[in-house]
Parts: sequence; C-alpha cells; structure tokens
Amino acid sequence: KVKIICPVCKRKLNQGTVCSHCQKNSFLDGVFFATSYENSICEELVKNFKYHHVTELKIPLSLIIIKYLNHLAKYSRFKKQIFDLESILIPIPLHKKRLKERGFNQSELLAKEIAPVLGFKYLGEILIRKIYTQAQAELPKEERLHNIKDCFELKEKSEIKGKTIILIDDVFTTGATLQEAAKVLKKGGAKKVWGLTIAHG
Repeated sequence: KVKIICPVCKRKLNQGTVCSHCQKNSFLDGVFFATSYENSICEELVKNFKYHHVTELKIPLSLIIIKYLNHLAKYSRFKKQIFDLESILIPIPLHKKRLKERGFNQSELLAKEIAPVLGFKYLGEILIRKIYTQAQAELPKEERLHNIKDCFELKEKSEIKGKTIILIDDVFTTGATLQEAAKVLKKGGAKKVWGLTIAHG
C-alpha cells in the first residue's frame, strides 16, 4: 500500500505532493513513509536502532524503505516525482555534539544503505546542523517547529542547484525537521525536495 500524506496538514493523499490548501506553507514537495507506528514491530525496531544503538538494524530498516521505493516506482506518477536520474539522497544531519553522544547518525546509516541499491547520488555532509537543540522527540508537537528553527545550513549550493533532493529521516511526526531542512535546500537552489522516512509516528 502506498502511504502518502500532506506534510503540512497530514491529510492522506493519492499523490506524493503537498495538498493544494497547504502549498504556500511548505518547502517540502511531499513526504513518503514506508510504514507507521501503528505497526508496533516497526516502532520497536526503530527505537532499538536509534536509542539502544543496535546499528545492525540499519539493514532490515533500509530494506523496508528500498522495498517501498521499488513499489512506488511501479506507478508512473511517483516515478516521475522522485526517480529522477539526478536525484540526490541527503540524510537529516545531527549536530556534532549529538553525534558524539549517540555515536552515529541513524539517517546517515540508512541513506548509505539505500543510495547504492537504488542508484541515487549520496551527499552526506552538504547539510549541516549548526545549532545544538533539544531532541524533537522530547518536546510537545507545538514546540518542535520553534526548537528546530534556523538550525541547518548548506555547505555547498552548486551541488544541489536545480536537482531533486530526497531527505532521509527515521520517523515523520510533525514534519518540523524535514520542513526546516527543505527550506534551506530550496533557498540553496534545489528544484524539488521530498521527505522519505521509515515510518509515520
């Protein structure tokens, strides 16, 4: 089943785009997620991967995304949107302090598994998290947008100018992190920016 929602209002969509009501309020062109936290097994896998340092789970979790993207590729409307020959996969970055605390960036591990299998270009260090913020998962939904505001910066604009970008993160909840990253990428010249996550939480 193809699971797509508007990244702004969370309405279910038939196509991977922002709904017409929300286009003015979104830097993301759409968000795709392979499953949801309604699947308790998936939720447990993601939490063990991210918080309990079971990095080996990058393989089954990336396979969930790969299988989902291969399914999307069967539909011409989705294939045109994200399977561009010049699509670039970029993981949501961690601040260097958070990276030191955790020891790895879960989004980066996923992106590195996915990119070579699907033939996407991978750019892992072009997007930088310049501000150390409180973890989004620790905050109420209404505070997440403010917490993440202006925390990203782009290292090199020429690499993404006119390109389709696929932002990889583990879970889509409010969309605040993906929106903020997409804002920086769009201002840097990206043509399209899509969000791609394992699950909708």
